[in-house]
Amino acid sequence: MATGVEPRRPDIPGIERAVSYVDVLTGRVRAGPEVVILGMGGIAFDVALYLLEGASSAPLKPQAFAEHWGIAPDGRLLERPRAAPRHSITMLKRSHTPFGHTLGRTTGWVHRAELARNGVRMMKGVAYRRIDADGVHISADGKDMVLSADTVVICAGQEPTRPFNADHVIGGAKEASELDAKRAMLEGAELGAAL
Repeated sequence: MATGVEPRRPDIPGIERAVSYVDVLTGRVRAGPEVVILGMGGIAFDVALYLLEGASSAPLKPQAFAEHWGIAPDGRLLERPRAAPRHSITMLKRSHTPFGHTLGRTTGWVHRAELARNGVRMMKGVAYRRIDADGVHISADGKDMVLSADTVVICAGQEPTRPFNADHVIGGAKEASELDAKRAMLEGAELGAAL
């Protein structure tokens, strides 16, 4: 069985007002100008970057990439124009671990730099109280506060999808935490070789 995962929905009063990262990434939900992201793992960084990049071709076209990062044709670094980001984003996490500590060593720094460049606010050590029409009610550093949000996106991990019993379970259906495509492929290859 390799039936994958489903997004986790934390038990927070008013969670029905929030949307899943799947809804945002598939285009079923169009995020408003003020976004609060619950969670700060890899998928949360992906969602924040997706919202900020929009229709940008910078990741795909060399000239657009150079313009985005301020690289002149002769290799000099240029002053980059600062355009207002499409979304005001706040990312929240319950733990006190460093921001983005689970991101890849070779790419994590660029994700953090891009979010910082766009003024993304990051808060850790957050206790979620509720979500309502006013926004996301939290406690952080001993203070209660309300974060205004048009869109609240849940990026709080995944749960294994196991719709039936099976003798062999691999990938996200076996272990949903810290999804790893290489691990899932290895499990599939090893199981195929053993059978």
